[in-house]
Amino acid sequence: MVMSWGVVGVGLAGRARARAILTDERCDLVGVVRGRFAHEFDVPNYRFEELVAKVDAVAICSPNAFHAEQVRVALGHNCHVLVEFPLALTSNEAAQLFRQAESKRRLLHVEHIELLLAWHQALKGELRGDVDITMRMTKQGTGNERPEQFFGACVARLHNLADLSPIVALSAVAAQPGRLEIDLELESGQARLHIEAGPDFRRTTTMTVRDRNHSWRVQGHQLFCDDDQVQLPSSEASLFARDHQHMMLRLLADK
Repeated sequence: MVMSWGVVGVGLAGRARARAILTDERCDLVGVVRGRFAHEFDVPNYRFEELVAKVDAVAICSPNAFHAEQVRVALGHNCHVLVEFPLALTSNEAAQLFRQAESKRRLLHVEHIELLLAWHQALKGELRGDVDITMRMTKQGTGNERPEQFFGACVARLHNLADLSPIVALSAVAAQPGRLEIDLELESGQARLHIEAGPDFRRTTTMTVRDRNHSWRVQGHQLFCDDDQVQLPSSEASLFARDHQHMMLRLLADK
């Protein structure tokens, strides 16, 4: 059985999604909805409502503010849905969408390709006992960003931390223009998250982790254990293609 797919919002992520669908013999790319790279694919460019009425599954790669409503409509058309992070801008709305997917017996898969990074997978498999984590992120900006302007970066980093050890409580938050600091209690330890923006910064994420046995460091997508570099596996498939495969495996397992 071949599953028909559509892609909504063919920007960088949407183009990667469309390419992954085209290379999967279990899938057929039926159409797309808008985006600067939509012209690269030899399929019709539909209106959103037209597309979700034609396909079995849809990848939603539109701007964040449109995700929740488009997911709701797609589920209403009995589509399986893959949506780029974030699913919604509030936890209540996200919970409602998962309930809708469950009631419709459709799969709702939220992308988070950073959890597929080689260093994250390796570190997650090696940690032992309680952990003490410090994660720092810098990004280019004005240096006057309000706390809500760090929404995407903050939640993405929290997802990384929670995948290493579930977050059980928020200990403290300190915010000032261009800077956000969060202290967390984890199921197995504690963590601190620092995010800072400024005109002279480039996008970087570094992390130090201390567990029962070792001191770990993540820098430049490389993993170090007690200052020795850990050899990480490589993959020819893109992170988006690997995420697509995860969703397809879940769909096949449910059949």
